[in-house]
Amino acid sequence: MIQEVRVITKQGITDSKGEEVLYDINYALGIQSVEKVRTARVFRFEGISSEDAVYLAQKLLAEDIFQEYQINGPVLEDAAVVLEVAYKPGVMNPEAASLIKSAEDLGVKGLVAADSSWSYGFYGKNITEADLDRIMNSLLVNATVEYVVRESPKTLIIQG
Repeated sequence: MIQEVRVITKQGITDSKGEEVLYDINYALGIQSVEKVRTARVFRFEGISSEDAVYLAQKLLAEDIFQEYQINGPVLEDAAVVLEVAYKPGVMNPEAASLIKSAEDLGVKGLVAADSSWSYGFYGKNITEADLDRIMNSLLVNATVEYVVRESPKTLIIQG
């Protein structure tokens, strides 16, 4: 089973990545329908329990002072649109090996695979599909190695 940990900046604290994306949307692309962007880091772990996922979130993934986490649940549910961008299956994610090694160092047993991605929450009343396509294709997705995640993967293990 895959455990998903989503880490987000707490409300009231500046989400610097979200602010950067919003700036690019407004000024580089000239799209004004997006009023705010919040981002969340998504980590997936295969082969561990939800208790181990909580342990990793507390000890490794989230900084309690300015971040919060959610295990196996959404964090951007109040956004008008949420899109997740990840490496394509088979493309090496440079964080995966570090996540596995760090989990082992913390004593978490049974982890067979790990992955990470970014989730973007877009806020605004008149965000069109054309605006989203332009944002994704111009700013957020390198189509050679990344894709928009439509549903959570069933496994992180690549076989071939």
